[in-house]
Amino acid sequence: MESRNIGFNLEYEKLREQYEALKTELAKLLTDKDILIKDVLPNIEALFNVKIGQKYYEAFCIECQVRRLKRKLQLIQASINSNLAFSNEKIEEQLEKEFIDWQKQIEAMKESIKNSEDRLNNLMTLEETKEIQSLYKKLAKKLHPDINPNQSEEHKNLWFQVSEAYEFSDLEELKAIYILVENYEENIDFKDKNEIESLKARIEYIKERINDILRDINEVKSKFPYSIKHNLEDDEWVNNEIMNTNQKIKDLNSQKKILEQMLKEWII
Repeated sequence: MESRNIGFNLEYEKLREQYEALKTELAKLLTDKDILIKDVLPNIEALFNVKIGQKYYEAFCIECQVRRLKRKLQLIQASINSNLAFSNEKIEEQLEKEFIDWQKQIEAMKESIKNSEDRLNNLMTLEETKEIQSLYKKLAKKLHPDINPNQSEEHKNLWFQVSEAYEFSDLEELKAIYILVENYEENIDFKDKNEIESLKARIEYIKERINDILRDINEVKSKFPYSIKHNLEDDEWVNNEIMNTNQKIKDLNSQKKILEQMLKEWII
């Protein structure tokens, strides 16, 4: 009987050690994913908007003007072909309706550029960033529901507060929450074979979550804006992108000038 207990305890210790290691790995990956989505991606997009996005915005605005002029000429031509007198006022009303989504996109781009400038002008210091991310990782291990499935309602509410505090970079709030849970440890006591099986199942679940999160992180990193992270650090790439966009703006302005002249002749 004693030898069986020794074997049971050894299995338990080995599984518990594996469980704790996996919890630590899962906590790291969960917080890495959150930091990637909440901090890294917005910062990359903000940098893109400030370095290149303004030129994209300028090109898009002119492209909208060119499309609108072309459409106006089409409407005038349709009236002429039908031997109908056209009303400039009615045509403008129709154009306003047709181009409302384009105008919304222009406003959204303008707002995004402004927000990007504000974001980059109000970034935390490197020391503050490291401290807040370190606290967030520690709190995730103690409170994240994927790592702590048997949470009390109190701890669920605390995790909600942690998420909000991190989103708004509230370092003092995170410090206060950490004081509350600093000495908290998950209460698991495996005394028989059934509970050992539960621990094994929990280990398999955490392994699956780790694989899921790794897949999510890799997918996020394969897409914009993360996909251009290194490009934004390359001055030659940035300058080429600006040069190409300037050429596009020049070409669009030439088209715009021609269309405006055509429209002027038709209306006269």
